[in-house]
Order: sequence, then structure tokens, then C-alpha cells
Amino acid sequence: MKKKIPKRNIKKAARLHAALSLALFSLYIMLSAIYSPEFLISDIKNKFSALADSAITITAKVLGPPVQPIVLATSSCENGLLSISLAWQTDENSESYNISRNNLLLATGLLNSQYLDTNVQSNATYSYTVTALGTMSPGMATSEPVIIDTPKECVRSVSPIELSNISVSKEPGKYDANNPFLTTLSRPAFSGTVNAPNAIIRFMLPSSVLIYGQTTANVNGYWTWTPSLDLSDGSYSLLITALDSADSTRTTSKNFYFAIKTTTTNNDESDQSSNSKIKPPKVVANSSPHETGQPKPSQVQPSQQNQLESQTQPPVDFSLSIKTNPVLQGKDLETFLKIEKVEQKYNNSVANLKYILVDKNGKAVFSVLDKKNIYNNEGIEKTLSLPNHVSAGFYKLVVEVFNNDFNISKSLNFEIKSIPIIILGGGFVLTYPEILSNLGNISLLFLALLFIWLFFFSREYWLYLHALRNITEKNLSKVGMIVMKKKSKRA
Repeated sequence: MKKKIPKRNIKKAARLHAALSLALFSLYIMLSAIYSPEFLISDIKNKFSALADSAITITAKVLGPPVQPIVLATSSCENGLLSISLAWQTDENSESYNISRNNLLLATGLLNSQYLDTNVQSNATYSYTVTALGTMSPGMATSEPVIIDTPKECVRSVSPIELSNISVSKEPGKYDANNPFLTTLSRPAFSGTVNAPNAIIRFMLPSSVLIYGQTTANVNGYWTWTPSLDLSDGSYSLLITALDSADSTRTTSKNFYFAIKTTTTNNDESDQSSNSKIKPPKVVANSSPHETGQPKPSQVQPSQQNQLESQTQPPVDFSLSIKTNPVLQGKDLETFLKIEKVEQKYNNSVANLKYILVDKNGKAVFSVLDKKNIYNNEGIEKTLSLPNHVSAGFYKLVVEVFNNDFNISKSLNFEIKSIPIIILGGGFVLTYPEILSNLGNISLLFLALLFIWLFFFSREYWLYLHALRNITEKNLSKVGMIVMKKKSKRA
């Protein structure tokens, strides 16, 4: 028989493991609270959301998520047009596709399984990945990177700057292929591409107040923008202007027509598949032909046209800059606004200034609101103390200047880097948040092992006590474990 483990040793081992687990978990809680209580809450939420996402992924694979695209890339130079053509198989489980080039977004919301990239240079190497998006979890499938070289020589003329692939975001599961310009979101995001890297993109959206915005495209020419206000149900015309940052003479404008319908009835649901149900805006600027098949706008009177064209220039214009980029985590972000132009009626009037920190997913993680009198050629310095719980990564600083008549926003991309605590060389760096997060993972692992250990030891102890009550010579003899020798009779 096996040697029995003394009850005293079992209790000692359990107590030691429990003390170690609780001490480690207490240390994690204490250091996290000292560093930042928000960091502690954010770190715990991230841990539980990661567990939930993993569980959903396992279930969703049975339901049929999007199929991983297999991408074919072809480079060509025809008639001075240098381009890279991408194509992949269609998938009925996918609603749209996103394309990344060199790990940066190139296009989003594509409906077709092909794409022509003309914003490329000769004698260069590009890497593309295509992500298929669908309603079934995990909701996406990303292709393997495809790497392609462009021709070494391609005589090409400078093509006019143009906007393409403009789309409006949809609520998950509510995409209508027959009406791609209808959304159920009251504050949808707009995205598209421009054939000029780092181009300046400006927006003008008439609504209950005039909404103006400005953002910068990435090196691939991809841009995204979200209005600063919720929009009511109806049809709208968004005027988009692109300006080449390297050549101010290269500029273009395009109207994008869309509709918002946040409430539906039984009678309306059958009508959403018809484009005729999207009523165009009453007033539009630059009624140009609609290459994208969007609903045609109504006729505009000359007086209305002139009035709206004058409104394309915001009543308040300003520039935005950041003193230091990148900025270290938990440190101050020093911003500077230069009021370059103010209409006479708004000069020296009170306006609201809102500073918003937006992460790569478009979620606002931090905001500050000020009130200030604005006037021409004024410089406004603002120091934002970044919370410690804001993790390292790429962010967008959005600044809004607004009152009851207008809302003007501009954004600037910047990076937050973690403060290194331990530098071991060879590019291996440990930061304070990483140490705390890993300490939390280790403490949770020890607590889980503690419960498992206690379960098995409690069961072992129960079997031990059960054996003491039932193991006798008589019972062992019945099961054949021992044989009772009979005494021999003397002759």
C-alpha cells in the first residue's frame, strides 16, 4: 500500500500556497492602486474581456465565421499608370473587407473582392493583408501577408488628386447590401482613401448646426472621421475636401450623400432595400455626377447654392500642434492652438474648447472642456495631464471649438510611449504597467491553482477518512486483498 500523507503536512502545504497567492495578489492590488486606480480597473477589465473573447471565439467557429481570404497581387505599369491589383475569393459569410498596406490601413468597408492601389512608387516593396468582416464571431479573418515589388522604371505623370472608396459605418448586423449609404448610427464614422500620402482632409456637414472637421490621412492615403455631434434621422450631404500636404495646388472636393434612420417600424423594414426611400438633402454643394450610384440630390436654387458655398469656410479657423511627439505615459501633453481667423460677429465671443483623446478603435478615453473668449491671432496653450491608465500606443487628439451655431473640430495623430523601468539590452524593455499587468496575471494564476489544489487535497482527505472507516480485515478478505490462513488440525 502507498504511504499515507499525514494530515498535518496537507494543511501546511495548503496554508503556504494560500498565503503566497494572497500575498502576491495583495501586492498587485496595492502597487496598482498606488500607480493609478484607473489602471487597476482597466487592467482587470482587459483580463476578463480577453477571457470572454476567447470563449466566444470557440463557439463562433461552429456558426461559420468569415473565411480567411487568399490574396493574389499583380503589379503593372500601363500607359504611365503604376498600380498594384489585389484580388481574393468571395465569401458569403463576409459583409465587407479591410485592406492594410505595410501594417497601416489602406481601405475599409470594401464590398467587392478586388482592389486597385494606384498610390504606389516605382522600385518599392509593399506588403498587403486583407481582413474579411462578418456578423458571426470572431467576426473577422485576416489573410496571410502578400509581398510584391513594383517595376523599377515606370514613366508616369502626376495624376490629379482624387477621393475614392468613401463609406459610412454601419451598426453590426444591420448592413443592407441594397442600400450601402443608409446607416442606423446617429454618429457614424466616415472613411475613404486619397491618392496622396499624409493629405489634409476637411469636412463640412450641414445639420442643426454647421459641423466642420479636419483630419490627416496616413502614409497610405487612408483617412477616417467621426462627427462631433449626434445626427437626427434624415438625409445629409457631407462635403469632403482633400489637400495634398506636399503641394497645395493639388486639391479636390466631393459630396458624399448618406441617410440616417435610427428607428424602424414593420412597414419601414420592407422599404429599406429600396434606394428611393433615401430622400436627398434639400440643399447640397457642388452637385456633381454621382459615380458611386448614391441617391441623386434635389435641384438647388442659385441663391441657396451661393449661400452654402459661402458656408464651406468655417467661421472660426485654427491650427493645432503638439509640443512633443511622442509623449511618455502619464506625463503632460502640451498642446497649442493658433486662432487664425474669426468672423466679425464671433470675435471676442465665448466659445467652448473640448480636448478629446481617441484611441485607435475610435473610442474616447479622456476629455477636458474649457470655456474661453476667442479672437483673431490668439494663441491658446493647454497642458493635458494624461492619466496613468491610458496605455501606450497611437492616439488621436481631437480639439473641438463650438457654440450654438457651429462645431469645428481638428485632429492630430501622436504616440504615447511607456516609461521604461528595466532595460536589459537588445531591445528588451520592461515598463511599469507591463510589470504590474504581468504581476496581476501571475497572482490570478496562483489563486486559480490554489482552488484546484484545495479541491484535490480535500477530495484526497475525504477518501483517506473514508478508507479509515471501511478498511478492515474482514472487508479486505471479501475482496481478495488478503487471505486468512486456516489453522491445521493435529492428527
